[in-house]
Amino acid sequence: MFSSPESGDKEKEVYEADLKEAAARRFSGMMWPAEGIPPPDFVEVRVLGPRRATAEEARKDGCDLKRLAFRIVEKRFSLQEIWRRCYFLESKQWSELAGEDILETSESLVPEFIAAQQSKKETFESTAEWFQANNKRRDYEENFAPVGPSWAAVQAQTPVPRQPGIWYMHERQNSEGKHVPFLFFNAFTGKYYRNRSTEVTYVPAKSRWIQTGIPHSSEEHPMKMAHGSVCLPTSSGRKDDMAVILPELSRTASLLKQPLPFMDKPAALFLLVDGLRQSNLAAEWCARRLHTHLLPRLSACHSEPEDSELVALVKEALEHLDHALLESPARYAGCCLALALLLGRRLIICSMGGCRAVVCSPPAPPEEPVAKKGVATRSTWSCRAVEGGLPGHTKLEVTASQRRRRAEAYGPLDFEGRPGDELQAASASQEMLAKEPSDRDRAVRRALRAAHPYAALGLSLAEAVAAGAGKKAVEAFETLLGPGKGDLKTESARSRVKAAGEAIDRMLAQDIFGAQQLAELFYIMDEEGGIVSQQRAAALLALAPGCGEAQKGGEG
Repeated sequence: MFSSPESGDKEKEVYEADLKEAAARRFSGMMWPAEGIPPPDFVEVRVLGPRRATAEEARKDGCDLKRLAFRIVEKRFSLQEIWRRCYFLESKQWSELAGEDILETSESLVPEFIAAQQSKKETFESTAEWFQANNKRRDYEENFAPVGPSWAAVQAQTPVPRQPGIWYMHERQNSEGKHVPFLFFNAFTGKYYRNRSTEVTYVPAKSRWIQTGIPHSSEEHPMKMAHGSVCLPTSSGRKDDMAVILPELSRTASLLKQPLPFMDKPAALFLLVDGLRQSNLAAEWCARRLHTHLLPRLSACHSEPEDSELVALVKEALEHLDHALLESPARYAGCCLALALLLGRRLIICSMGGCRAVVCSPPAPPEEPVAKKGVATRSTWSCRAVEGGLPGHTKLEVTASQRRRRAEAYGPLDFEGRPGDELQAASASQEMLAKEPSDRDRAVRRALRAAHPYAALGLSLAEAVAAGAGKKAVEAFETLLGPGKGDLKTESARSRVKAAGEAIDRMLAQDIFGAQQLAELFYIMDEEGGIVSQQRAAALLALAPGCGEAQKGGEG
């Protein structure tokens, strides 16, 4: 066994961990005031950041959240500020990716340990010293047990994080059916450790164990639960709606090798999926696979999750389900869904698309009976539509964030930035642009309502094929806007014009004739209102009008 930590000679791993903890207390010129990084009795909270295209952007988000945590801990630490900032980052685009924030070293600032066998043994100079050490070890084993079920003492040959102490292990079955360590507990220090490695197959020498929060001791809450579902078929007999009810979610998760030993009970999952485009393919596909995305994330939680953490967990599962649906044969169907997740006394409700969730509550019992004999009393239930109430998820915050996200992410489309706008197949007409009071406003509106890159730059058909047309148009647009940063619409128009200029210059560099043909097609679509007539299409393709119908009749 490892020698006792009070022996005076620190292990090399322990000494290096102390140095790394001391370095982690400093970040961007700020000092963490709490002792211990992290303290031995903390609770780990996972914050889900926005999906980024590169790892550098994700690291930039993490460092931004870390700075906020260092600033607010000096006053009064509040997770609401962290979640509100995280929600703000979803619409944030980093203009500069440089410095220490984007380096790989910024990801891990806490000590990590690999797993190894306990090879060192204690040596004693006398029998009394042996009895003293043995009694001390027995005291740790009896009085310092880990929190939660299914813990077992580590055997001598089991690899553990390279630190001295008495170790306990919590195992899980992997996808191959093998039992591998999930958590470790050191009775000497009272610290818990989880594996940070992302390797599919567990290899002790490649594992990276870091300190984690205290596991949650699950509670069984007395609660009666009644459930049911009704899905009515269409007139043709097809069922576009699917309902999934898992009233024994803990038992289902255990059978699927995704146990929930640290989650409160009762645990249940209710799902309603509504198919779109007169098809139930996507609805059935999502109904059969949602649990495969949600259960692994619930099973990975050992600390009691915060409300915002549960919301982020469900949101992440639905995002991954959506990405998987887009790669499946059912991607052209689409569906809406409503989800309810019950964990103990907490109920998480989520809805996407046209599905809605309504919470109905019975009336409160009267303090004194007022009903007279023979007179029946009527009780009215209160009903309300579910809306987000967590920081960053209120109705106003969601509306503002969606507006920013649509204006930036869907900039290449014709969108003016107002809720309820519909996409247009044709660019803004000259009559529409003439209503704007100034040249600057006309240029911004033209860029926002452009259905193609040429219209965004305001180029004519002759100007569209000139060398460097995109760059010149962008410079003219920047001169018209003037220096400084404008409002949301102005900046969205600026980004669209820059993207359009780069796209046109690339097309001209590769194929001038193809760029000319494409520009002619785009301008015809603007003139025809988005749908090209047969006569214009035949003229563009140098074909006789009606040749398609004639060919079809000849084949008949």
